[in-house]
Formats: sequence, structure tokens, C-alpha cells
Amino acid sequence: MNRCSKVLTQEISTILDLIRHSPDISRINISRQLGISPASTTRIISKLIQNNLVVEADEITAENAGRRATKLIVNNDVMNFAGIEISDIYIAVSIIDFGGNLLYTARIDSSPGESLKGRLTAAENLLSRTHYRFQALGISCIGTIDPERKIIDYCDILGWEKVEAGRIAEKIFNVPIYIDNDVKCDLLGEYFALKGENYNFISLLSFARGVASATMEYNCIQRGFMNVSGEIGHTIIEYSDGRMCSCGMRGCASTVLAEDNIIREAQKTAPDITSLRDIWTAFSNECMWAVRLLDRTSNYIAALARNIICMQNPQCIILRGSLFDEMPGLYDMVLEKYKFFAYYPLKKFENFKLGRLGAESSSFGAAIMAINEYCKANQLIHS
Repeated sequence: MNRCSKVLTQEISTILDLIRHSPDISRINISRQLGISPASTTRIISKLIQNNLVVEADEITAENAGRRATKLIVNNDVMNFAGIEISDIYIAVSIIDFGGNLLYTARIDSSPGESLKGRLTAAENLLSRTHYRFQALGISCIGTIDPERKIIDYCDILGWEKVEAGRIAEKIFNVPIYIDNDVKCDLLGEYFALKGENYNFISLLSFARGVASATMEYNCIQRGFMNVSGEIGHTIIEYSDGRMCSCGMRGCASTVLAEDNIIREAQKTAPDITSLRDIWTAFSNECMWAVRLLDRTSNYIAALARNIICMQNPQCIILRGSLFDEMPGLYDMVLEKYKFFAYYPLKKFENFKLGRLGAESSSFGAAIMAINEYCKANQLIHS
């Protein structure tokens, strides 16, 4: 692909992404939001319509003087994309259409000792149960990921290092493969779920089996030098008497905010506790040990949110993960605690969002990644 073709392909990908994410958008809106000339916008949209990628829908009111404009939407049926989430204890899959609508999702348990090939084969079995075929596949995986080389650099939980995930997956699925860290895929999925709410700078904090964050600026994920930007779970928050973390240090945020560690802390007082839901039930019944535990948990989450806001100053922060899914009042507790932790010049920051996708966010986000990367890498329109 020559340089001019690459520029055009990038513009097409950006326009498709904007149409996909905007419920009411017209040619003039696209031109203004992306800074592309009206003539270029019209030419590209015409090509997208000719190639059956975009269709014209109802008329909408334009931004100026009440003039009418034609609404644009992507053609949902033109192709599908799939996403896989690889966790230490489960495998989840999602299939979405070209518009990002969820067509299929499934999940099965897996054992920590299972190889990547075994996990991907199990995912392929799940995906083959449907009649949907997909154009490309995104893989979301815990650990440190190299997206360009499609390698899992390091995953301490699974004991993996330098695993050639892309090569293994391509042999199994025979479609283009894209891979990234699970929380970065969470952000792609949750941001897409905020359809119609266009943020240029958005962060996500995830509290589940691990603790991590991700930030996106103008639709680009912040990666840092080694694609480990967002490892907030390994920032130290208990200096004097912290618990030992899997990374070898004491006092990391994950030691007090990861799901299993919260359950273990609860079991010191109530040995019959086996889940976050049990803890929330005890809290609702005003058991003092649960009240103290969730008071501390919400304090730590609010403190980490303050850190993200002070360091990144995003327009919006999404809070997601099993802690919020299984303990439904925790989100409001965190927002109340943040009022105390907020840095004075940023006290007016109130734009928190609760994650909307639940357990599907990472596999869904991996499928969104597959759409984005496939559109960037391929010439979708032909003369």
C-alpha cells in the first residue's frame, strides 16, 4: 500500500469509527469534527456508500439554521468480527456486526495450567457453534502484550513469557489476528458503549481479579514505552505494613483491591465467605467487619481515582469490574469518598461513569479492536 493509499485508508477508518459511534451524524458533522474538507468528506462517503459500507438513513436537523441533512449509518450486515478474552480462570467470546452490535457471546471455565493453544481451541469451539462467520479476530489477554509483534511478553498469573499468540491464533482461525491487554480492550468496549457521548480524553479503572487502568486520548490508547501504561495495580499504597504482591513487592494496590484478596481478608473474620456477593450481603446486614472492609475498599478506590485525575486530567473516568458488578452500592460509596480525596482545583470533577458491559466488556472490546485494526490495515473501498 503506497503512502497516499495509507492516508486514505486511515481517513476511511476514522470516518467509519465516528459514524459507528455517533447515533446522529451527517456529512457536515463529519467534516467539522475531523477537520476534513467538505469536498473530501463527500467524496469518501460516496465511495463508502458505493462499496456498501455506509448507508443513508433518515433526515436530521443540521447544526446551523435548522437545515436538514442526511443521517449516515454503517451497514451492519457487511461483515462480522470476533473477540476472545483470555483470563486465568475463564475464556469468553463475542461476535459483533460491522456496526458494533453484539450478535453472540459465550463463556467457559478454564484451568490455570492450560496452554494458550488449548484455550484458543476451546474458544474456536465456542465460536463455531454459531452460524456467524467473522472477518478478523481480536484477542484480549491478561499480562504485558506487544500488539505490533502479537506476542504475550509476560503474564505472571499464567506463567507465560514471550508467547507468540498471533502465530498460534492465525493457525487455528485463519483470519487476521490482533491482540492487546485485557484492560485496554475493556476501555475500547466501554467507550463504545457510551454511544453518542464523544470524549476526547477518557480513562478507565478496572477492579476485578486484578487492578489496572487504561487511558485513551483522541481515540488512541496511551501505551507508554513498553505498552505497560496503566499498571496502577502495582503502585504502592501501603508503605509500612503492606501485603506481599505477586510482583515481589509489598503494599501494591492489587493486594487490597483485587477480588480474591478482598475475599481472603473477609474470611479472616467470616470463614464462610466465598464471594463478593457474600460480602455485600453481610454489609447490607450491617455486619461491622463488612462495613469496615468496604469502607477501606472504597477509600482505596477513591484514592486511586484521585491519582488518575491528578496525573491524567481526563474528561471522564469509567469504573468497572466485578467489585462493582457484585457489590452494587460500592460505586456510590466511592463517589462519596472521592469528595474527600479530591485535589482542590479538581473538586469540580464529577464525570464518573459506571461500566455498562459487565463480564462481556473485554471480549466485546477485543472485537471492537478487530474492527478498528482491520479497517486501518485494509483498503475497504475500490474505485
